[in-house]
Amino acid sequence: MAPDSLVAADSLGTVGVLVVAGSIGAVGSGTVATVGSTSAVCEHLHYPLQSGSDRVLALMHRGYSAERYLERLAQARAAVADLAVSTDIIVGFPGETDD
Repeated sequence: MAPDSLVAADSLGTVGVLVVAGSIGAVGSGTVATVGSTSAVCEHLHYPLQSGSDRVLALMHRGYSAERYLERLAQARAAVADLAVSTDIIVGFPGETDD
């Protein structure tokens, strides 16, 4: 979601806007900053976690590592006080092992 869309929602008054990301790349620092500075936007981020394994993330062509995911999450938490985070976890990707 673009930061200007969030600002526009904020101008409507009492509206609850929840940011749901399809991937970690979908939410940039501008969006996170806007979440923290607008009253209409919930201090909540739905941030999907496809895998904690860099090997599986590469097989899924996700374009980021587990470390990068954690860095982006830490940045969001640092930018938004009391940020609530939810996620979806994909399990059982073909080729995935217990390791």
